[in-house]
Amino acid sequence: MKALFICPSNTTYMPYLRNYLEAQQDQNYDIVYWDRLNLKEIGINYSDNKKGLRRNYFDYRKYAKYLISNYEFNNYDCVVVFGIQLLYFLSKELKKSSTKFILDIRDKHILLNFLNKKIFEKAYCVVISSPAYKEWLPKKNNYIVNHNSRFLENKKNDKVP
Repeated sequence: MKALFICPSNTTYMPYLRNYLEAQQDQNYDIVYWDRLNLKEIGINYSDNKKGLRRNYFDYRKYAKYLISNYEFNNYDCVVVFGIQLLYFLSKELKKSSTKFILDIRDKHILLNFLNKKIFEKAYCVVISSPAYKEWLPKKNNYIVNHNSRFLENKKNDKVP
């Protein structure tokens, strides 16, 4: 199985990414991360030559264009998208792709108001960091609550998805 992890920032600030990587174990995967702090971490980095964490709508749009032009989602068995912002900009590609995708949400974002909620139905699952998120997310039954814990600890033989 080959997975693609699409990260909105440096992986150093994404401790929950480790859960997915451990589930992959010996499997093939690519990590694409937005090198916002110019740390040059392991993986495929996207850099916009800005330094600092803050980014705007146009910055996210450029990152999404980079992802769409450089990665064919159908070449992967699973794509993991971290964050509502990236989901917003990648939703058209994810809808037309036959690849399963997982959405991992750590924060609420105003772009949720502009998303077609059917994208949540297409997701293999949605990982959220708090059960309270269910109040503002579309009603569905495949939410997994995980707040930087080791939810895959007892499932070492399971692969994502």
